[in-house]
Amino acid sequence: RFVHTEHNVWPRYRWPLRMANAATYGRNAAVAAVSEAVASSITRRRPAVEVVVHGVDADATVRGAAARRAARADLDLPDEAFVVGTVGSLTVKKDHATLLAAVAELRRRRPDVHAVIVGAGPLQDEVRRLVEQLGLADVTRLTGSRPDARALLPAFDVFVPSSRHAGLPIARLEAMSAGVPCVATRVGGIPEVLEDGAGGYLVPAADPMALANAIDKLAGDPPLRSDQGQRSAEVATGFEMGPAVAQTAAIYERVLAS
Repeated sequence: RFVHTEHNVWPRYRWPLRMANAATYGRNAAVAAVSEAVASSITRRRPAVEVVVHGVDADATVRGAAARRAARADLDLPDEAFVVGTVGSLTVKKDHATLLAAVAELRRRRPDVHAVIVGAGPLQDEVRRLVEQLGLADVTRLTGSRPDARALLPAFDVFVPSSRHAGLPIARLEAMSAGVPCVATRVGGIPEVLEDGAGGYLVPAADPMALANAIDKLAGDPPLRSDQGQRSAEVATGFEMGPAVAQTAAIYERVLAS
């Protein structure tokens, strides 16, 4: 059995899965983790954990002015809006409440701020209620699950995952590949792919004001935003799909030959 995991840093609501992983760990012929943070959370020594970082398909990346116009038209967003966007399941660990609280704070400073939340999940009704309670219904797009989520990324001025826990989400790498600067929480494997000030900024988890301040820094300085977006795309070139596929295939070949 070969296991590739990013779930070992999840909170205690995933405890049954963690217990099952621990009970069966010794049966695995190989184990891979998506980040060093996930690997370090696995305390069993045999088999040893290998880190296989997610890769993105650079050929599927869309970016540029035409892609931006098309994505904004799809989402019915004003051309002049400053758009805060995120992609991910509507679950506890993604902490959309902190993101929406930050957007509400930003709206008090910048009336042109809009938000886009792409994804579905068990908390979708709760997220919708919170949008209403914060007075953000007219400036927030809740798209639900979108198989074409990558095509929507160019509509964003900043990609903002507000997770409390994370392995190494692929959506973040895809946003970086699209040249979108990120403001992300400093959790799990995120600091392994996003250095503060090199493609975006890192903030503490569950801190709406810190999140709002970091986003506001990019909103108020278009040249800085452009520079951080370019640096984000440059960083993403180090996480293309080819090496991840080759490393995974090599593990399978080794396991099958043993």
